[in-house]
Amino acid sequence: EPEEIPDEQALFEADYANEIALYREFGEWADLSSVPYDVQLRIKELVDGPAEEPVEEAIEEPIAAEGKKVTKTELGKMKVGELREKAEELGVEAEGLKKAELVDALYEALNQ
Repeated sequence: EPEEIPDEQALFEADYANEIALYREFGEWADLSSVPYDVQLRIKELVDGPAEEPVEEAIEEPIAAEGKKVTKTELGKMKVGELREKAEELGVEAEGLKKAELVDALYEALNQ
């Protein structure tokens, strides 16, 4: 009898069972920093349901304009190349960083 192959969602839930349980228990207070940012978003979507689609602004605003705090979600929507450019502009060392690490570094730099 052929062995049943688990689907991608089942594999994800098995791989990140501890993080999913942590988020279910503590919600936004859960420390998910041990997993990549895209995995954090997927865990949150799995537990909370799909996020509402953001309303696109007609005018693109610069990041952190006039004291505006920038969120990790906003940074996470940017492409890695854009994040690296922004890091260079701000003097943030980006060499060898993965996207989630870039998001964290830029978040810290922009929200000091």
